[in-house]
Amino acid sequence: MRKSLLVATTVILVAGTQVWAIPILAGQAAIAAAESEPLNGTLVAGPLETPMIGTAFDAKVTSWVYENDESNPYGGLTFVYEIVNSEASRHAIGRFTANGFSGFLTDLSFAIEQDVTDKVPPATMDRSLDGDVVGFSFVGPPLGPSVLVPGATSNLLIVQTDAPDYTRSIGNVINGSIASGAIYSPIPEPATMLFLLGGIGFLLRRR
Repeated sequence: MRKSLLVATTVILVAGTQVWAIPILAGQAAIAAAESEPLNGTLVAGPLETPMIGTAFDAKVTSWVYENDESNPYGGLTFVYEIVNSEASRHAIGRFTANGFSGFLTDLSFAIEQDVTDKVPPATMDRSLDGDVVGFSFVGPPLGPSVLVPGATSNLLIVQTDAPDYTRSIGNVINGSIASGAIYSPIPEPATMLFLLGGIGFLLRRR
């Protein structure tokens, strides 16, 4: 295979049996790692339940926001997501992404939930080249445990950050088609906001 066709992101290989979050920088990807639920933190928002309906699946994404999460290495807010694929869906779900993380540090993981054995963990975790989008992919054997088949629920997907505040942003459920809806994510930093506003101003001047 030509080098130009190789994955452009940096892949961090981590043993999936260890219990820790993984720092994910812009353009990086990692094998999904597990850690404890952020129950030692204080819930400040959620649950926010959002239907996300594609052409062949009917999903629901729930998001929460925690502060004072003692396992968060950055001391900011922790964002938690759960994806449910309805039994009425015709297709499995292979991926979830969350927008709004540009300018912030992120540790990604999924939760080890006590006495819960029927949820599906992600196989990999990643972040877009510009750092704005974090993603969790669900893959079947031999690369991962399973896709999110109809009727399945994901493990809790955890994004620990240094963000001081939160807002509503856009999440996406993907497999063949894309369904989008409201989730919680960080409020953009002032520099990011100025960049976005500058881009809008440039487009308006060109009209």
